[in-house]
Amino acid sequence: SAHWQSQHLEINGNAAPATWHDFSGFQKALYTIDYPVKGDTLIAEQLAQQLQALGVSTSVNRLRPFDHGVWSPLVHLYPQADVPIVQLSLPQHFDSYACFQLGALLAPLRAEQVLLIGSGSVTHNLAQVQFDSAEVDAEAREFKYWLIHQLKQHMPTALD
Repeated sequence: SAHWQSQHLEINGNAAPATWHDFSGFQKALYTIDYPVKGDTLIAEQLAQQLQALGVSTSVNRLRPFDHGVWSPLVHLYPQADVPIVQLSLPQHFDSYACFQLGALLAPLRAEQVLLIGSGSVTHNLAQVQFDSAEVDAEAREFKYWLIHQLKQHMPTALD
């Protein structure tokens, strides 16, 4: 989740993370949402060990709650909160290639029936969002197309 940035890669190993309402200025009902999904400490520990063995500086954080980058999409995908979740942070020094490499390291988990989700949005200025309109802010639209162009021009095709 891009909502959790850290110095190095951290994996949420909290067995029962709280629903963290890490935002402000929204309707009161949003702050009453509770997503009581379980974490998976065993998978978090195993994943940390696997990534460390591959040279990725990784630690397990057993205290972190789930931020809205986790629960806001998953409350719609899994409303019963019946799928255990393991959240990864986004290391602050990771560039697009480092993120691509991490994704390649995580890709084999799909064969183990692990669903990998990258949540978030291209832009995140909620103060300018008009929820009652389908209109997209011109700056956000311009940035979106610039980003798509950059990704097409500089997308890695294989790991070094």
